[in-house]
Amino acid sequence: MRKTYRFRLYPTKSQDSTMNQSLELCRQVYNDTLALRKDIWEKENKTISIYDTNSILVSWKAKKPDLRQVFLKFCNRFKPE
Repeated sequence: MRKTYRFRLYPTKSQDSTMNQSLELCRQVYNDTLALRKDIWEKENKTISIYDTNSILVSWKAKKPDLRQVFLKFCNRFKPE
């Protein structure tokens, strides 16, 4: 028997802003990763491994200081495979 728990969040304005910013950064990471993978597939007809994708995400994190605020493991849940 499965049980489901539902929790209602009542974030403060600063928490809401932080959550929205984190989700926006994850959306950007997802879209950029998807575009990169699509371009490589169209040009070279090959896919990028998960390890290559992770190294690309780490290099993006080094270049874009905003990504340091977001855990990339959280963003990895949303990347295309």
